[in-house]
Amino acid sequence: MKSLVVITGASSGIGAAAARTFSQAGHPLLLIARRLDRMENPKVAYSFTTPVDVLALAEFSKAVAEAEALYGPTDLLINNAGYMNLEHSAQQSPDEWKKQLEINCACLLNCTSVIYPETM
Repeated sequence: MKSLVVITGASSGIGAAAARTFSQAGHPLLLIARRLDRMENPKVAYSFTTPVDVLALAEFSKAVAEAEALYGPTDLLINNAGYMNLEHSAQQSPDEWKKQLEINCACLLNCTSVIYPETM
């Protein structure tokens, strides 16, 4: 079996396309998304899907540990989770900006630190 690939933001767009591509290539997958009901392809071969808010570092760490127990160590992280509220962007509150920065920037570092701690 090939090495484990972890994909955040796997419920649509680039994340869902990456899941299909790596599944077809025979990789086991950990597919991370806030809402499993939006997963376009939850039945790819050798996949472990779980609803995880990437802001919750303990949840993400637990999901990675569970997937690695099944499929071995993670070889590739596709850090794709993101958030952008495009409606009324000029009138958004600072709380909305903070949420976007946390998901789009801090989560990138958090997820990387779990999978590749030696690089942080």
